[in-house]
Amino acid sequence: MVDGNFVAEDSTRPAGQHVATDLLNRCLKWSEIVLKRQGKIDERFKQTYDRLCEVRNQLEKLSITQAWSLRETDLYDYQRRLDRIDESRVNGNFEDRSGVKADLHTQRVCPRQPM
Repeated sequence: MVDGNFVAEDSTRPAGQHVATDLLNRCLKWSEIVLKRQGKIDERFKQTYDRLCEVRNQLEKLSITQAWSLRETDLYDYQRRLDRIDESRVNGNFEDRSGVKADLHTQRVCPRQPM
């Protein structure tokens, strides 16, 4: 990179410069957010977060211990729980009780929980 731009071996700016720069900036911004939060979730969305992690962990445990015998009907209750959580979103975003949308970190992070 030279002066914030990617450069080719012949010192020209390659095609797609703006796409690569935009992607790099998004990755750097995401890294800043993750480091700042240190894996902590906004308390306003903690209950939803915990429910999602619980479903994920239970499904992961099932896939390890019973994958060979799982049937579609075994997964129905999990699907219903996920549907209820999904239905709580407004225009694709989780909102707190006062209508404030969850930030990107809250919507994208679910660290590993012990089983």
